[in-house]
Amino acid sequence: MNENKRIFFYNAIPMPHSILLHKKLVEAGYEVDFWYYKGLTKLYPWSQIDNGIQYNIYDNSWAGFKKIFHQSRQSQLLIVTGWHTWIHIFLILYSFIFRKNMALWLDVNEQKISKLKYFRNYLLLKISRHLFITGKYGINITSKQYGISTSKMKDFPYITAVFDATELKKINTYRRKQLETRGQIRLMISNRFIERKGYNVVIDALKILNPIVLQHFDITILGIGPDFDIYKKQFKSIGCNIILTGWVEYDDYIENLKNTDVYLHASLFEPYGIPPMDAMCCGKLVVGSSGVISCMDKIENGINGFIYDKDKSSELAKILTHIQENPNIIYDLGDAALESQPFLGYQYNLTLINSILKMDVTHKP
Repeated sequence: MNENKRIFFYNAIPMPHSILLHKKLVEAGYEVDFWYYKGLTKLYPWSQIDNGIQYNIYDNSWAGFKKIFHQSRQSQLLIVTGWHTWIHIFLILYSFIFRKNMALWLDVNEQKISKLKYFRNYLLLKISRHLFITGKYGINITSKQYGISTSKMKDFPYITAVFDATELKKINTYRRKQLETRGQIRLMISNRFIERKGYNVVIDALKILNPIVLQHFDITILGIGPDFDIYKKQFKSIGCNIILTGWVEYDDYIENLKNTDVYLHASLFEPYGIPPMDAMCCGKLVVGSSGVISCMDKIENGINGFIYDKDKSSELAKILTHIQENPNIIYDLGDAALESQPFLGYQYNLTLINSILKMDVTHKP
């Protein structure tokens, strides 16, 4: 175990990316006390995603609070994800008062909030020693929104899944050859079925596509949500090859991603968006809306993916038509996306955490 590398991490709910970050921190020699304020929910009903990593769920008990307080006192770095609960706010205030090394980790929220919440958020941002923001695009938005200097902020994206490079090269080479012979283009969406996820724009885009173009796509949609049945009927009315799988386990999501050609993320607003980044690390062509922060951060339109105006189904339809008419660009742009992988993988996050720990040691009296 490396000395002076105990980290206290207070997160939201267990997610594959947070479980993976926890695992990689442990493998890198950090001692980690990882907490969530809520366990697995119906929102993301994985059967299990623990990967053998032990974590804690806060149960609102006095014993739980004492354990959190004790572990946070022993840590060399606290990472607090957001300001969702009073425990999050307590940890931020505690770190400020007792001069603990703490990083507040945020994604982007452009939704309107009350003046009271704005003032609270501003104070918490000001008193936090470090600000981890999910991407440079998010840093600029947060700085503009709250008037906080960007020098205080560090680019700290959610980490992507880990893929086998040899396996991906074999799959992508095979798929490229299939498309050269005018094989079906596999397009994948993985998102919850709620209005914010942009399914209305997707449906409208598919409806205005030339039927000849549309028939060249095999579309697979993963996910559940309260509006599933509503959108299922609308997709069925389009008449092309569209499969709605419902909920799938994480391993199945990864397998679908490895074997698709194009990944579409159509959210009207997405505070970050991990699946598009997973797809880029698979060497897949990502088509993202202007409402997806990760896509706006990492995609150069027409260079390593495509971006369209989140409200314009006509723009999405033009991109899909262009892809169908020029299938060679799928893996040309996918290869360009794959070159971004070092900046999306977990090693980038670990390096930044290590630099923050060294910085704290350097500045101690």
